[in-house]
Amino acid sequence: MKGKKSFLFGGIICVILVLGSVFMIRETDNVEEKGHEIFPIWHETTERNENDEIKMSFVRLSVGEEHDEIALSIENCGVDPIYYGEKYYIEYLENDKWYTVYKQESVPSVSCEILPHNKTVSTYSIQKGLLSLSGVYRIYVEDLGYCEITIQ
Repeated sequence: MKGKKSFLFGGIICVILVLGSVFMIRETDNVEEKGHEIFPIWHETTERNENDEIKMSFVRLSVGEEHDEIALSIENCGVDPIYYGEKYYIEYLENDKWYTVYKQESVPSVSCEILPHNKTVSTYSIQKGLLSLSGVYRIYVEDLGYCEITIQ
């Protein structure tokens, strides 16, 4: 009888240790997922495709009452028209890693065109105050590429 109690007690201790370990591992995994509290999401970014025929540059950040807007100058340096949509992601640089902190995906996949050797200014609406933390951001416009933005 004494051996069965020891075995049962040892089994209970093992279960508690395993559950505690699983909980600690899950909490450690969630630290990166939480990121900065000001950002709606915080995921390490995987590199995305860039179009070598496109030049993008930051024009301005407009602060609005309900949302902010990023204006980008986009130039088609190629010989063919470029078609792109309005899917975009905002990323933040921390400790030499890029983290996606905002994404706009619920828009048509192709809605804009830039003719060869032409330039346009496009605006991208973001959550109010999204770029309030100083540092280096970049916007990725799907089918085009990246543009860095430094906020001081």
